Amino acid sequence: MQSDDPLTIWHRKFYRPGGGNAFLLYAAFGDFDLTCKVDAEKYRTSGLPDGVEIRAYNREQHQAYISSMYDGWIGNYLRRTSPALYEAVDSAPGCLMLRGEIADPDSLLYLRNTIGLLTALLEANDAAAILDMQALAWHSRQEWHDKIFAPDQPLPRNHAIILFSEEEDGNGLWIHTRGMRKFGRPDVSMRHVAPEDKDKYIDLCNRFIEMMAFGEVVVEGQAIKVAGVPLGLTCHYQGNLDDPIFNNVYIDVKRTG
Repeated sequence: MQSDDPLTIWHRKFYRPGGGNAFLLYAAFGDFDLTCKVDAEKYRTSGLPDGVEIRAYNREQHQAYISSMYDGWIGNYLRRTSPALYEAVDSAPGCLMLRGEIADPDSLLYLRNTIGLLTALLEANDAAAILDMQALAWHSRQEWHDKIFAPDQPLPRNHAIILFSEEEDGNGLWIHTRGMRKFGRPDVSMRHVAPEDKDKYIDLCNRFIEMMAFGEVVVEGQAIKVAGVPLGLTCHYQGNLDDPIFNNVYIDVKRTG
């Protein structure tokens, strides 16, 4: 039977120090009053983690900044897939930004506290939507409550995404993650994957997400030994935290044998 103790549920069972700092970045859209009282017990939060801050902006003074939050393809994606939600975001009178860095956390309670606090602010202020800027994921207020807050479990796959596209040279697929900086871990990139192997490599990405979110540190050159995945794959660190694709360093998984 699973323990109900959050210290156990949100424990990083594979934690090893030195993996990196967790970085959180969310934008919520509505009319926010940051002085509203938060029911700590109801929302399962003890407040902002050390190193994290919240700021509220209004369109009257910060129109350009707020619009930049959903400029480009991320806003176009929302407009195409959920026009009503896009309209609610675009007409929201303000924006709340939560961002900050948590030093090499040995548990995921920082994420639980953040989720609870954001949920309280979303619901108290009837916010339209929230954008997880690390995982590039939109949530309506209700979707956020149901998918992110209600389970009261870390559920790493709800906090990172797996993307795939055709390689520019036409040689297979590029499969990669985004959002792992939220856990202080690298993202994962796999190039030139045969289309018939897509599901195997997506499953491999999910294994990386789960393992690293719960604290595992992948070492340079580490070999991958997973049933169904070809032998000879190894892990190599690439990129930097300013990488425009990942906003993170990443592990390049490639065949060396």
